[in-house]
Amino acid sequence: CSLGSRGICQRRPALAWKRRGCTMGYFVQVTGDAGSPVFQAFKNYPDVSFASSALFHALITASLEHGFVPSVLRAQDATIALAVHGTAGSRLSIALVTSEFSAGQTRDIEAQLHWRLRAIYRGALIAVGGELLRRQPVDALRRALAQRLAPMVARVMA
Repeated sequence: CSLGSRGICQRRPALAWKRRGCTMGYFVQVTGDAGSPVFQAFKNYPDVSFASSALFHALITASLEHGFVPSVLRAQDATIALAVHGTAGSRLSIALVTSEFSAGQTRDIEAQLHWRLRAIYRGALIAVGGELLRRQPVDALRRALAQRLAPMVARVMA
């Protein structure tokens, strides 16, 4: 990042696609402990299927049973970043799929994706508060995150 005139960190576009006017696709999903999505946001991404939601939840659940969470998975044209917050019974999982970081050094990509995952989680805390995130009354949580977190995610992914 570079420091702007007010000393605030300003991100620079990571890849040339932003300068060329190409559009990036992304999908962000926040899932409750039971595996049902409580928030989804996407741009230039095909319709999000139940299979995608179930796949992310199964991957995180199986990983936690073995004592780890995969953080970044890369394919030729997309990158998947995963994060888990909380304890069993009140756990939130965040999955981020993007075509923006499909090329580059793994260490740099991981740093940028972890920054975005942390920003999305902190945005959720700001949007609904820690208590609502922990208690997870699903309907109220979905409504609040849809109204308050969606603009934050759009900005983080811009």
